[in-house]
Amino acid sequence: MTILSFTSLLRFWPAAALPLALALGYGKGWVNGNLNAGENCLAEKKLAVSRALEQERETAKERNAIADVFHAKQEQATQQVQEIEKEVVSYANQYIDDDCSLDDDGLQLINKLIDAANGDLAQH
Repeated sequence: MTILSFTSLLRFWPAAALPLALALGYGKGWVNGNLNAGENCLAEKKLAVSRALEQERETAKERNAIADVFHAKQEQATQQVQEIEKEVVSYANQYIDDDCSLDDDGLQLINKLIDAANGDLAQH
């Protein structure tokens, strides 16, 4: 480089420095913005996943509670059916004659057994 070109470069340097500074500032801002946006996106994803997991845990608790009630009622119905079956067998051995007819008490026992088997526990 000659001295003339160096001095002319020094003369135009302030005019070239401003666009260069703006470009560097814009580039730094763009990089920082992308980093922040990425971090914010990841934070929002983590929050959404944790909320979804918590909601799924609550739903699972509700389903388990419903299943527990259902199984308890099933167990109660099974026990009641077994008790009524014993009553029916005892009654049948005592009172049913050779033509297999039932009187009113026998029919009530059979109906009681059917209701219990169908889950109608409130009647008994």
